[in-house]
Amino acid sequence: VLLHPARFERMPLVVLEAMAKRLPVLASAIGGNVEALGDTGMLLPLPVGSPEFAAHLVEGLAQLSDDASLRRRLGDAA
Repeated sequence: VLLHPARFERMPLVVLEAMAKRLPVLASAIGGNVEALGDTGMLLPLPVGSPEFAAHLVEGLAQLSDDASLRRRLGDAA
């Protein structure tokens, strides 16, 4: 799993590299992350650092940690 909770990102190379390796990605919904992931990853709502962001981050990590089929499905879709 790649966790990418960036505040600013134009071209998310690390996200693209993770997708090329078929890793599921959990990233903040900024810049190129939204376009790169589309529906092949999980996006965290803005603003980064808000209580809602933190809650979604914890929920997303728990979901990916507990669900091997979700990890595999996101990795395959990437």
